[in-house]
Amino acid sequence: MERRRICRATGWLVGAWLLLAPGLAPAVEPEPPAAPDGPPGQAMDHLMAAPPAMAAEAPIPKSPVPDAERKAIRRLANPVAGDAAAASKGGLLFAAHCRVCHGSASEGPPPDSGFTPPPRDFRSAAFHAARTDGELFYAIQKGVDGTAMLPWESRLTEREIWMVVVYIRTRADTAP
Repeated sequence: MERRRICRATGWLVGAWLLLAPGLAPAVEPEPPAAPDGPPGQAMDHLMAAPPAMAAEAPIPKSPVPDAERKAIRRLANPVAGDAAAASKGGLLFAAHCRVCHGSASEGPPPDSGFTPPPRDFRSAAFHAARTDGELFYAIQKGVDGTAMLPWESRLTEREIWMVVVYIRTRADTAP
């Protein structure tokens, strides 16, 4: 109790030093956060409030695959689909090459990043339902016109691109 009076009397800087200085006195339990004004029965409601709603999911744009090639590209089979080692390697490739734009959790960049349109949030189940592995492969390999997504065909092998696709598929529905 004496320490609290010291904190109030001498200012927070000195009081904080006294509280943190070793060996001066036993630790003091922190006070619970103040409840908002309102009926007594609602004193803890502010601690139980639901988290803020997530921003609305961006609409899924038209496939980046040219109309003439779309049927064939949509039918492409991923040669490493279901391979846990490929997903792991794809995650490493994603971290090395993709997270700069798509975020470390594949959530896309922060709203103030300046990307127009913003890079894809790969946690979206709607996006995964709308795109085949072949379309993802094509977008990574050839890039996406009208966006910051550049072609990776000169930097990643076809197998590495397929591994990134497998990793991206693991991100579906991982939003917090």
